[in-house]
Amino acid sequence: MLSSCEYYRRAGLVCADETHKKDELLRRTASVCNELAVRYMNDAQQIYVKYLEECEKKDGNSKSIYKQFSALSRRSSECLDEATAIFTQVNDVPNLALLYCNKARYMRFRAHCIQGGFNSEKRSLYSQAEDLYRSALKLLGPREFCGATSVWDLVSWELSCHLYTRAVLMQDSPGVYANEVTEVAEAFKHALKYCLLSPGPRQYLYQFRAAMIYHRLGSLYHSQYRITQEEGPRRRSLLNATCSQYEKAAMQFAVLEDAAMFLTVRLEHVAALETHAAVSPNVKLKSLQNAIELLRQCHSIMKVLKEKDPEEQRDTPKPEEADEKTLRNEHSLLALYENRLHYILKNIIQYCITKTNKDYEKITDMYKKLYCASLRIKKNDDVRLYASSICDVLVSMDVISKDFE
Repeated sequence: MLSSCEYYRRAGLVCADETHKKDELLRRTASVCNELAVRYMNDAQQIYVKYLEECEKKDGNSKSIYKQFSALSRRSSECLDEATAIFTQVNDVPNLALLYCNKARYMRFRAHCIQGGFNSEKRSLYSQAEDLYRSALKLLGPREFCGATSVWDLVSWELSCHLYTRAVLMQDSPGVYANEVTEVAEAFKHALKYCLLSPGPRQYLYQFRAAMIYHRLGSLYHSQYRITQEEGPRRRSLLNATCSQYEKAAMQFAVLEDAAMFLTVRLEHVAALETHAAVSPNVKLKSLQNAIELLRQCHSIMKVLKEKDPEEQRDTPKPEEADEKTLRNEHSLLALYENRLHYILKNIIQYCITKTNKDYEKITDMYKKLYCASLRIKKNDDVRLYASSICDVLVSMDVISKDFE
């Protein structure tokens, strides 16, 4: 590639004043520079991993390895700058937009190589990357009229990934204070904005990312709800936001038939309602009833687990360990689901029997029957049989509820 780049440069210098030919040679030079930049970046990443390994060994060789890393990083940056200048000169908008993407990737790469939490230096590099992605979209213009929809879609997806990664890093960093929570939430919302859910070859990937964003937002608001002690508009607003985002995430995971993630989100949603019931006595019954409704709305996902073809997992190109881990995770989620169903039903019964109002007698009777039905769940090491038993119980509970309407 180095030789190709050099020859294209020479050809461009001796080329006659034919604009078309000269521009084509310049484009080729820029394309090779771009490829070289990516190659140097990838090599630098590998060298950086080696450098970290040497640092752990406390080997004196780490300094020379870091010099190699710095040299490759510098070359990558130089090649990106040269390619940018050339594509700007020949006004090649689609390629210039793609180059901005690579420059943004370079900024993210540099941020990744800074050890520690989400500090000011990392924040600055991530902001520069975001500016580059936005510049690329601005350069292309509206998707409908840009004439390069595949490039626009790629840039949009890259920006969505970048915003999502940044928000996750911030959310997972210890000590996220109230002023940063808003920033994290905004980053997730913007990541969702650039995650196109229209039909296409990447639709499943986009839907999964959207579901993860909703789940992350729900978790973010949930954590803020837990640490907000004072009852008032802010606490109620946080609970509403938590429940809303969890519900959106659950709907997306249900469409994707991702049972493990659906149950994870649903059980977190139930936990939020249980907390609300514990700290707000005046709405305790309503919160617990809503939690039971959420658990009873899991019939369709239980059916997915019940009808899961064991051969399907073997055909999927995943490591055996990953399959085992998924099965264990699904089984533990079913066990937790059963536990919360029993516990909340008992809580409702205990709450109702303390009331003297006759209206509560009917409610108590219904929930006692629902609780008796829930005890018929048969725990089984086979996830499909376990889910099948839960399905049967949920159908029985529906029949009981109709009898009390």
